[in-house]
Amino acid sequence: MKTFSNLFSESWVTFKKFIRPILIGAVVFGTVMGVAQMSLERNTTLEINKTLGVFGLDAQRMQELQRRVALGDEQAVQEFTDAMKNVQEKKDQLGEEVFARMMVQSTLSTFAGMTWFAPLMLVISIFSFLFFLLLAVTGVQDPVVLIKQTAVRFFPFLGLSLWVMVRSFIWIPLIGIIIAIIVGPRLALAPVIMLTEKKGVFESASLSYTRSQGYWGKIIGNSFLAGLLVAIVLIVAGIILSIGGPTIGTLLKSIFNMMGVAFNVIFIFKLSQAVMARA
Repeated sequence: MKTFSNLFSESWVTFKKFIRPILIGAVVFGTVMGVAQMSLERNTTLEINKTLGVFGLDAQRMQELQRRVALGDEQAVQEFTDAMKNVQEKKDQLGEEVFARMMVQSTLSTFAGMTWFAPLMLVISIFSFLFFLLLAVTGVQDPVVLIKQTAVRFFPFLGLSLWVMVRSFIWIPLIGIIIAIIVGPRLALAPVIMLTEKKGVFESASLSYTRSQGYWGKIIGNSFLAGLLVAIVLIVAGIILSIGGPTIGTLLKSIFNMMGVAFNVIFIFKLSQAVMARA
């Protein structure tokens, strides 16, 4: 089987070859994710400010006080202590029952604002993964065509993703995480099998488990190394892009992260091909 160096090199060559559709996909999916993240943060901040406002506190002022306290500012320590005393006094005035009800309402409001976020992230994550995988499998570089193909295959691929998660993690409450660690990598070939061989959800997962026999270490080892290298690059890039400010920086980091996803998907495709060629 090919070495990690060969797989990584081939993935990089393919990544550069498809850089235009990758960049377009990263901008589209990354922007959606970035906007969603900023919207969630804004809604959460509003709820926090609403709760703190009852106690005469301001979130930005409290953050600033915490920053000054961390720097050893004695005046900030005193101001922070006074603010906490005011909170306790207000709590005593309201009574434990009213205070508890307020905290529950605030928590529920914050949670309600997050209910749309997780499903949206799941859809975008799976859609973008499928988009980049189709690019690697088919070689089609027209983003519009790729998006159409992704939309057509989305629900079967969603079913496969959910089934792989169930098969990998359903064991955790019963046996523990060891089985999930053993089973998960064995199903890594399933997405490629579904797209290249036109198999169904259950057959793709089953074939992946069969064909990956004896290659668990290769799959998890190569995937871990590739993911680690990409993560290091993304962390460094994130630090640099943060200079752009909270809004622009968040969008740029989200777009750059999506390019990291594209590379990982291409690497998984190359790894799957190598394993199946020797299966």
